[in-house]
Amino acid sequence: MELPGSDILLDELPPREMAVIAVPGKPTDRLFAAKTAELQRWIKAQRRSAAGVAEHAYYNSPLEPGTMHPNEILVPLAK
Repeated sequence: MELPGSDILLDELPPREMAVIAVPGKPTDRLFAAKTAELQRWIKAQRRSAAGVAEHAYYNSPLEPGTMHPNEILVPLAK
């Protein structure tokens, strides 16, 4: 396994349960806000609650066109 450059830090997180929603296309603040609200409504409909703030995951493979980037929003769930 190749190690990252000296300016990149890696941290190991403990396992946690997450609710996730895909956000296809070019990520914008408006799109991410709408999808975050949608995911929060879904969490509430499942009678669950969030254990933290929403996290954004950006996947920017140069092999995918801009409209195909599979970005995600992740929300940790309370036990």
